[in-house]
Amino acid sequence: MKNFKFLFLIILFASGCLSISPEFKDGDKDVASILHQPIKVMTFNIRAGRTDNGNVDVIPIIKVIAAVNPDYVMLQEVDVNTLRSGGIDIASKIANATNMNVHFSEAMKYDNGSYGNAVLSKFKVDSHGDITLPEGREPRNAAWIKTGRLTTYSAHFDAWIKAAQVESSETIISIIETSDMPAIFAGDLNALPTSDVVRAFWERFLVVDIKGKDLTFPAVSPNRKIDYIMAFPKDSWKVEEASVLDYPYVSDHRPYLAILRYID
Repeated sequence: MKNFKFLFLIILFASGCLSISPEFKDGDKDVASILHQPIKVMTFNIRAGRTDNGNVDVIPIIKVIAAVNPDYVMLQEVDVNTLRSGGIDIASKIANATNMNVHFSEAMKYDNGSYGNAVLSKFKVDSHGDITLPEGREPRNAAWIKTGRLTTYSAHFDAWIKAAQVESSETIISIIETSDMPAIFAGDLNALPTSDVVRAFWERFLVVDIKGKDLTFPAVSPNRKIDYIMAFPKDSWKVEEASVLDYPYVSDHRPYLAILRYID
């Protein structure tokens, strides 16, 4: 039954689900050079654009991205046209302000709009899609884009049901291994570094800060790591730098940054 489930999800991955993406620009960087230079990756759960006081304000998020100047940004908890976020297409607004391409993937309909994950890129996007993850208390998914030989993923795992978290790891691992291409996977896994959810990646993925010293949540006073950046295949990458960024009031998570180099 599990193999059948994976087969179904891989087919779903290939065909794509509902997604919202603008026409892609050529990008600021040469696609052919992606794997021949350091790659700066940031993952950030933006809490639907709400700052620490609960008000919707995407300007601080835009300022963080502009200051860091990453090649790829993986965003979680992204609202598009929801009433609670003032009808703003947050994914497109951030992308336009930072001059990046974006693919938004809807995990579920919410408040007259959409809620899900996004991947932003300075490189031209060749293809994009969505992965439906096992559902816990609410629908979850991952967004992906392919730029040259590299595929990048942004995911948000269920926060409450461990079985759904573990199956989400298995789903992502199966899909990335099946593609047999260089990949960077990042997001909010809602799990600690020593959990089965994260340990599932250890053998085949380079996990940035595998010991869990980079604390990302809660933003004001972080006491645990639940946000991750990983690369596949494990032996083809090295970490040049990694840090939790000191922005305690932009969201309830801290943005997490890594500079990776492909060495195969």
